Amino acid sequence: MSWSKLKQQLESFLCPALDGRVEYRATGYRYLPDKAGLCYISVDKKDVLRMSDRTSSIRWYQTEMEIKNNPDVQIPISDEEMEAVRKDTKGPFQRIV
Repeated sequence: MSWSKLKQQLESFLCPALDGRVEYRATGYRYLPDKAGLCYISVDKKDVLRMSDRTSSIRWYQTEMEIKNNPDVQIPISDEEMEAVRKDTKGPFQRIV
């Protein structure tokens, strides 16, 4: 998905009072593929959330498999939630520990 489409989708979630006041921005470096860009959210032209590799403690994953194989990622799910998924999908669903 292109950034412009993603940005439109994010902006569609905003309430009417925030329309035009909240901006989602992302920069990239076309000629430096190994250099990560910046990502930030601003309200009334003031940055409220700014993320970059140097200032953020958030780990960025390239693929879903990296998340799946990371033992530090724990997503708690109850037996009732698993049973609901089994019923909805009408198929096998098992907890992998």
